[in-house]
Amino acid sequence: MYISSDAEATGTRRAGSGGDAPAPLGDVRGPRYDASGSSSEARLITLHRSNRLDRLAECLGEMLRRPLSDAARPEIVSVQSQPMRAWLQMRLAERLGICANVAFPFPRELIGELLRAVLDTEARRPDPFQREALAWSIMDLLPPLLERASFEPLLRYLSGGPDGACERRFQLARRIADTFDQYVLYRPEMVLAWDAGLPQGPDGPLADGDRWQMELWRALVERHGPVHAAARVRTFCQRAPESAGRLPPRLFLFGITALPPLYLDVLSHLPAGVEAHLFLHSLSPSLPQRARAADDGAEPAGNCALAVLGRQARSFERLLLARAVVQDAGGGLFQDPAEPGPGSPTLLRAFQAGVFHDRDLADAPATDGSLSLHSCHGRLREVEALRDRLLDLFARDPSLEPSQVAVLAPDIEEYAPLIDAVFGGLAEPRRIPYAIAGRPLRAASPLLEAFLAMLDMARRRCTLTEVFDLLSLDPVRQKFVLSPDEVEELRELARDAGIRWGRDASHRQEHGQPALADFTFRFGLDRLLLGVAMPQDRIFGGVCPLPGPVGKEAHILGRLGAFCETLFAKIADWARPRPLDAWQRDLQAAIEQMLADEERNGADRQHLHEALAVLAQRARTAGFAGDVDLATVRGALAEEFSSEPAHGRAFSGGVTFASLLPMRLIPFRAIGLLGMSDDGFPRARGGIGFDLIARRPQPGDRCLRDDDLLQFLEAALAAGEHLLVAYPGQGIRDNQPRPPSVAVAALLEALPPAGRGAIEVRHPLQPFSRRYFDGSDARLFSYDERYLESARGGRSAASRSFLDAPLAGPGRSDVTLDELCDFFASPIERFLRDRLGIRYSRLAEEEPQREPLALSSLEEYQVRAWLLEGVLEGASEEKTEQRRLLQARGMLPPGALGEAEFDRLAGEIRPIVAEAQKRRGGDRPRRIEVDAQVGGWRLCGVVDRVFPAGRLVADSGKRNGKRLLDLWIRHLALCCAEQTPRHSVLISRDKEETPAIHLLPFAPQAAKHLEDLLQVFFQGQTRPLPFFPKTSCAYAEALLAPNGTPEKAMADARGEYHAAGGRPGEVEPIREYVRCAFGSEEAALQDEEFAHLAVRVFRPLLQLSRSGSP
Repeated sequence: MYISSDAEATGTRRAGSGGDAPAPLGDVRGPRYDASGSSSEARLITLHRSNRLDRLAECLGEMLRRPLSDAARPEIVSVQSQPMRAWLQMRLAERLGICANVAFPFPRELIGELLRAVLDTEARRPDPFQREALAWSIMDLLPPLLERASFEPLLRYLSGGPDGACERRFQLARRIADTFDQYVLYRPEMVLAWDAGLPQGPDGPLADGDRWQMELWRALVERHGPVHAAARVRTFCQRAPESAGRLPPRLFLFGITALPPLYLDVLSHLPAGVEAHLFLHSLSPSLPQRARAADDGAEPAGNCALAVLGRQARSFERLLLARAVVQDAGGGLFQDPAEPGPGSPTLLRAFQAGVFHDRDLADAPATDGSLSLHSCHGRLREVEALRDRLLDLFARDPSLEPSQVAVLAPDIEEYAPLIDAVFGGLAEPRRIPYAIAGRPLRAASPLLEAFLAMLDMARRRCTLTEVFDLLSLDPVRQKFVLSPDEVEELRELARDAGIRWGRDASHRQEHGQPALADFTFRFGLDRLLLGVAMPQDRIFGGVCPLPGPVGKEAHILGRLGAFCETLFAKIADWARPRPLDAWQRDLQAAIEQMLADEERNGADRQHLHEALAVLAQRARTAGFAGDVDLATVRGALAEEFSSEPAHGRAFSGGVTFASLLPMRLIPFRAIGLLGMSDDGFPRARGGIGFDLIARRPQPGDRCLRDDDLLQFLEAALAAGEHLLVAYPGQGIRDNQPRPPSVAVAALLEALPPAGRGAIEVRHPLQPFSRRYFDGSDARLFSYDERYLESARGGRSAASRSFLDAPLAGPGRSDVTLDELCDFFASPIERFLRDRLGIRYSRLAEEEPQREPLALSSLEEYQVRAWLLEGVLEGASEEKTEQRRLLQARGMLPPGALGEAEFDRLAGEIRPIVAEAQKRRGGDRPRRIEVDAQVGGWRLCGVVDRVFPAGRLVADSGKRNGKRLLDLWIRHLALCCAEQTPRHSVLISRDKEETPAIHLLPFAPQAAKHLEDLLQVFFQGQTRPLPFFPKTSCAYAEALLAPNGTPEKAMADARGEYHAAGGRPGEVEPIREYVRCAFGSEEAALQDEEFAHLAVRVFRPLLQLSRSGSP
């Protein structure tokens, strides 16, 4: 505590809980409320005005040089935000040599401490009228009150249905609590009249439709007593004159732009021995005169930016004028921006001088770069454009340090990932040190994000994507001892096991679906775990085992099972509502069981436990003991974590990125503003239908729109030398212009017409546009060398700089047959995944989220392939048994739909089956072991489906390069393993009923061909190779055909490479890998090595193979 009293105070607020900057408030009508008629005479607050925060800090520093009589007492300097606190501490330390024994409470905290000091024990217990606790009181009181006729509008709102009724009631209670809190601050006389049973509204009798608010308020007062702030302030005003010994001798409110009238009442009733100083940031010396003129109904014309953007500042001046509670200290703290200073006059200074003198600019300096507007295609381009502007400023002015630059946005969290991507990706010497300050606690803490995501699962369907997205979060993944690669491997296994959604059959039933276990996590986990110990061709407990990791690697299946069992047990338990004390206990247990306890997240873990304890304490303070559901608890916690900022990183030595609200007054040499779009800034006026203040606004009342406009102007005036404003002014899809914010329009209106167009820069869609490098517009430039060559029309910068040099070889000489085949199926993907550890997961929308009601093309192919494999292996051809096995594998839709799909697909492959049975005869296939020395390498593996006449492969798809190449590689291995002449046959689907036959005769030079393929394989371990089996085969076939030309070959290759006619191109599944390695899909196809590799790999295959029936 920084304010002494005769008794120790208890129940102080948690740090930061009252940290929001107070909004401008006030009722300017007549004298301050006095229900008892015994209010003491008001004293005048000393007012210090300036348009410069640094001048106010200098004045404060000089006043602090005069020590207090009691050296142990702290000085009290109230500020409106954490960044203001940090900035002021630094400035005072610079001026005084040290800043020690100074308390920096927020205004709400300061007023609370003053009330506690004077009212002693009456204000000691936890405050039931504190906004967060008040919501729980309202939550408890609403059900019986809803039976009254006056509450019919609320009853109608809450009768939307039983689902989410508790959460809906709490959301309403929270909105009402926020509104009542504003009534206390803005209309204290109204709530005091309600205490007395008088139905008074903001400016007259309370309307019948609003009487429920007074009835609810009186129910709150009846429950807790008249201990709300309005009643306590009234008592404070009566007792304060005799309480000087309990209060500090002086206190300061610094950098204030507005205060509620309730706070002014407290400050103006401090006893004679207490000094109160208000350091007010004022846009212009003319504001008091404008306020007086507005009250007289004759507001003069002046600077249009000040008129449009400064409404809220004028409103607070009118409140001060009407209240008559301040006396101006004078002292000449204003500073004219037009006064001579270092450097020549600039457009930015001219704009600031126009606001200062409250007049529009008739003339101004030519465009000098001090003020610029940047129209971009979306948020990412805003950040990219800003980065180049800052690099240019640093290059032009070596004295400008990154710590002297701030970049502000209405909500910095919307830009945080983009800032990290753009500024965090720069290499020396272009790297700009930076920090993102004031992010919500939830966004800055992986632990809190994982906790809320875990709670979200209770109301979700538990799809494959949702469950594995939760498991992939670091705190969860580390708790169950899994690596990121293992999580991705498990995701692939779960997808292959047929998991779609739902815990089990009962969970599906809860969601209104048939109680079938198929495609649930229970179904898939059973398949995976059984696959460790059982063969895959048997049904056990209604499921078919799925082969997965074996040996030591199988432990990851156990950890997946432990995660799912723990999560699903919690979800089932959380379905039962319970009191908040019980939720605190059960959720703390879930934290221990589901989230890793690491030293680096210890503070966040402690904060999470404290938040649960505070939530339960608020309910106890409110007298709320009812049961609530998890959704209500989750909503309350999410609001807590979203509103409370993490420990800031402002003024850390680099460029400070932050939200506009807490930083807008702090001076910087250069300030950037992001997100100044027409639809995103300013916010709408807000308010809800029953808000009496919004219906009858008065000067000094809070208005979200005017708040935002004022913040924009304050930030523009805080810029010392440069102001850069960016907004999404061009459509990403249609390139159509989008209007800027009304704040930007007001800024432009305040400039001379001749200079408005010159400061607006329209940026191209891409950062590698030639316009940045051709010099056609001096305002467009780039410091990113990666884009220069691309802009010149050369090969993609990304592909040229992907590897400075090929990697060293893998350091081994042995290769498995499967490994060789997998490599040639997708060399680029295998290089990035195996050598560099780069993995691109399938997009969430590509993952199946429901059980299949109709099979996709891929799923149909998998069913046909399974049936054909059974034919070649001599498995049972009994249709019912085949269908049961397929359903136990999760390969068919459930029920009759699955039966119909099976019959259709089995009929489609009947010609291929007949041909395969004819060629197979009655023989069973053999598996031939391969262990061959090929050149300097060893190739080992197994060739399957080998019959006496040769190898037989049946495929329900059409012949393509990928299938041919797999057949070719295994055929060569078979020829090396056995010198007995054999051929390989591929039976595939054709347009006609007759299946296509492709024959590979015995290859006498099999070892030579394999050696060449192994050379390509090991080249592909050192760098990405532009080889695509289907596309490359199409190129080679066309080129090696009679009259083939490179142009005809490339045209055929493109037909396979890109999507066409509803058919996906070969590049589609690996698009991200190709872009990563070559910069774009087209760059890989145009690479000079593409044609060479296509011919090198496919020429021997095409020369030896032939189609037809031998």
